[in-house]
Amino acid sequence: MADIGKDLEGILEKVNGLYERVKQSSTEWWWLDQGDAPIISVSSIRVEGKKVKIERMPKVSIPVALRIIRDSVQSLINFKGADRFQLLHEVSRSLIMTYECVKRVIDANSLVKKLDEAVTLAKSRLGEGAKNFERRAHDIIMRIREVFIANPIRWDRVREKFKREIEEIRNNVVGHEIKEVKKVSGREIAGEKEVLEEV
Repeated sequence: MADIGKDLEGILEKVNGLYERVKQSSTEWWWLDQGDAPIISVSSIRVEGKKVKIERMPKVSIPVALRIIRDSVQSLINFKGADRFQLLHEVSRSLIMTYECVKRVIDANSLVKKLDEAVTLAKSRLGEGAKNFERRAHDIIMRIREVFIANPIRWDRVREKFKREIEEIRNNVVGHEIKEVKKVSGREIAGEKEVLEEV
């Protein structure tokens, strides 16, 4: 029993650490409502006297899921029932699922940031010419959001497809910018020739 108690304390420490990390990072997850979008379902364990109630929760946000896991661990720390080991396994499973979900969100967010950077560059350099890039970027981001709302595990299967789409937009923005520079340079050279001819 003592070893299980230490395991629970270790899990509690991990949960608190992950919660703080999510709290800091989720401010950037605007496409997931700053982390408040319901995307994961975890188990809630409540100890009422000698009875234990396990309930599979509907989808909640990552911060809420971590609070549910934390409350479950705290309920089990002083629980001495024979099925304590099984309950420990259930809590660990919920934590692993949540941790993997956080990793996927952070990965997706890194791609969203690259897409944002490309759109920002397009808007600053291309003016009205950036609108097409903005529309395409919005469509990609909404589709990424839909993946996580439906099932974050799907991200593993579609990540490379989104990555290619984002790289294509980034390359197109740079390519479009180079074309615009060449157009301007061409006009400047033509103008210089006219001036020279007049002289």
